[in-house]
Amino acid sequence: LGLLLALATLMAVFMNALVFTVGTGIARYQDTLRQLGALAKAAGENSRATLAFKDVEGGRATLEALRVRDDIESARVIDAQGRVFVQIDLGGTRGHWQGMVGRLAVAMVDATLPVKLTVGESIQDEGRTIGRIELDVELHDLWLDLFESLAWMVLIAIVLSSLGVYFSWRLSRFITNPILELTDVSHQVSREQDYSLRATKSGNDEIGTLVDH
Repeated sequence: LGLLLALATLMAVFMNALVFTVGTGIARYQDTLRQLGALAKAAGENSRATLAFKDVEGGRATLEALRVRDDIESARVIDAQGRVFVQIDLGGTRGHWQGMVGRLAVAMVDATLPVKLTVGESIQDEGRTIGRIELDVELHDLWLDLFESLAWMVLIAIVLSSLGVYFSWRLSRFITNPILELTDVSHQVSREQDYSLRATKSGNDEIGTLVDH
């Protein structure tokens, strides 16, 4: 009974954690796309004049403002002929995911989930497309944070399952053991035909009433 209780608790918490993680992952992915799209659109608007007047330094300064987000690896402005007008490397980051565990987690993410994303917006001038801005984004931190949450939930499930086993074992001292003792006495009476044998009464509950009879 204790093992069944522990398994049921473990499965229930794990499934809830999995559903929560998947739902949160989809929501955060879509929210990231919306934020990056809005950021690319704003940067494109700011790059319109620099592209029209071929101001490379001004375009570079505009793209430098994108360092506000750690997940953007690089950004570039492309002119109407498809040539790169200006491009900068923003570095990106993988946050605090360092060491062997971090590298293992990153490798798992790389093997199972999309970790690179390019978000682009056209640059318009009086209804005419004069270029395009593109952002190269790294999604490691997004997925790794979700995996960390899932790991914590699994740990909580294991702890709750262990508590279930412990409390079921404690419960057996008050329910199962008296019943087993009564069963042993009944078998001994039947075997030895000694009706003077009595089971030890451990309480005034239903089991105690059964012992009295």
